[in-house]
Amino acid sequence: MEAIMMAPAGVPAMPSGPAGLAPARSTAAASRGGFALKRRLPAILVVSTLLCASAPLCVAAFARFSFDQRYLAIPGRYTKDRCFVKRGGEWHCFMIAGNDSAMDWRVPGNEVSFAHASTRDFRRWTMHPDVLGIGTGTWDERNIWAPDIVPWGDGYRLYYTGVDSSVVQRMGMAESADLFEWRGYPSNPIYRPDTALYDWGDGRWSNCRDPDVFLLSDTLHVLHTATTRDGLGAVDHAVSTDGVAWIDRGPLFVNDSWPVLESVQLVEREGRWYLFFNEHGVLGISVVRAESMYGPWRKETRSIVALGQAQEIFGDRPNTLIARHKSYLAGGVYRNVMKIDSLFWDDDGDPYIGEDAAFFEEWSPVDLDDPDPGFGETGSAIFSTDSAFAYQPTFGENPSFRGEPVTVGVVGNSWVGTRERYRGPLTPTEEGGLVGDAAVGGVRSRDFRLAGTEISFLIGGTEDPERVFLALCDSRSHEIILSETGTGAETLEPRLWRTDSLYGREVYLKIVDASPDGHLNLDEIVERGAPQPVADLPFPGFLFPPYPNPFNASSTVVLRLDRDSRVGADVCGASGNRIRTVFSGPLRTGFRRFQWDGTDDSGRAAASGVYFFRVEADGRVRSRKFVLVR
Repeated sequence: MEAIMMAPAGVPAMPSGPAGLAPARSTAAASRGGFALKRRLPAILVVSTLLCASAPLCVAAFARFSFDQRYLAIPGRYTKDRCFVKRGGEWHCFMIAGNDSAMDWRVPGNEVSFAHASTRDFRRWTMHPDVLGIGTGTWDERNIWAPDIVPWGDGYRLYYTGVDSSVVQRMGMAESADLFEWRGYPSNPIYRPDTALYDWGDGRWSNCRDPDVFLLSDTLHVLHTATTRDGLGAVDHAVSTDGVAWIDRGPLFVNDSWPVLESVQLVEREGRWYLFFNEHGVLGISVVRAESMYGPWRKETRSIVALGQAQEIFGDRPNTLIARHKSYLAGGVYRNVMKIDSLFWDDDGDPYIGEDAAFFEEWSPVDLDDPDPGFGETGSAIFSTDSAFAYQPTFGENPSFRGEPVTVGVVGNSWVGTRERYRGPLTPTEEGGLVGDAAVGGVRSRDFRLAGTEISFLIGGTEDPERVFLALCDSRSHEIILSETGTGAETLEPRLWRTDSLYGREVYLKIVDASPDGHLNLDEIVERGAPQPVADLPFPGFLFPPYPNPFNASSTVVLRLDRDSRVGADVCGASGNRIRTVFSGPLRTGFRRFQWDGTDDSGRAAASGVYFFRVEADGRVRSRKFVLVR
């Protein structure tokens, strides 16, 4: 039975966990998309949609179309096993890293610290200095591998594998209050497998790596890659009450042959348990399932979920994500990239990978002969007959991947190239793929309201202003206000449209390649300039007053949408500075509840005072005031 919370007068009562929002965390394992994930991450705060009638405005959100996909490729480095933890409105990723000129852990200087990156959308990343590092003692003097973070008290604990000069592997731990500064535990290493059960000893390669740490019923569990005394690959299982002293419980799962099971991760969903892993000699990510955490695990139930290595399953309910890495050939040189996708379960309980649908949600195909193109249904299937856009966006410097002596100059990881056929590693397309200039088609963006003074973009490809172009169009009349064709060269070049005289006008973008012997290259369409207030524009719904108000612990607000809308919501200070990003994305018609607990994007407590909740829906803004009392 679903708990129902009392709503303010005039507002319908709503379920405690509305679709698309995260309910409160359980005291057991962290909830992830309807299943209990092994990792307990910080509670995902859905900051209250707190609104005010006479607020100082946060700046109007500008339109941006970058075409980046959910990849992370660090220039000059390769990455491997990783973990994610959410703090405030950002996901932090920690991962094994090395120099991609020699992707080998045995090369000195490789895999000696953990790379650290953060993101809000898995498309644009901020790189931070590496954390930790190999030790000066003996147990971790060669490498450190496979970070795994769990919240602990007011901070975090990072469990990892230390490797000595003989490739003997042990588990160590470090602690941090903020995810940036880490201190190794003084008594490291804190765990190695029981030698009565496993083939493990000093002075020779001994397996105890890839810790998978999770909390169940107030007991910490850890799984490791191990080898039995009989030489079989196994998953070692240990438990702890304090996260420091561990007791080996013996194998959770034993392979039927020698290959070890690496990057093991245990997931529970709707009463079923899933064990994900990589096995030497088996292509892709394997999964077996059982009715209990303790099995029985049978290898004959194994299925391959996806290609790639070292999966990490994480995410906010109901959006379960899976990250993994793969090497790819770029201009004759192997590179390494991490990809993040959605993970789903079918009616039979089998997991499968979903497609990154961001491009299809933002762009809709248009009939090139239609003078009044509306934004149609979304989804990848509608692009199947539109060959110029069927394989967009394009990943990386794809022309050079097939040997063309050209640099496109892509910003980020992806762009639009209407003759290209490569969406990136771990997709059903290949490096250097080409559909050719004969491909034609057109797409249009969703409507948005101009709020800045200019739109910048990068453009290249065929110079043909009648058939190959980017256009800014009026949403009502569909007239082309501004347009730009290709430059006659493959390399992307910057262009700028002045839009200050068009402020407040509802528009959309249209990308057209109607030439059977030409193509268009496009990237980074960004609206910018001096912000304009937009609070007096019509709003597609109603923003109810926050309750309670004033508040101490948390305050709740309800948004009613009268039509499907693109929504952005922020908590702002009295001067208009953004304190917390609450939500950004599409919402369907109906009621949505948001809650703010009085913390900023970094998880720090906000001071007592007046705050405003600002909601923008399809370019229209409403806000309300509320008071935080400490």
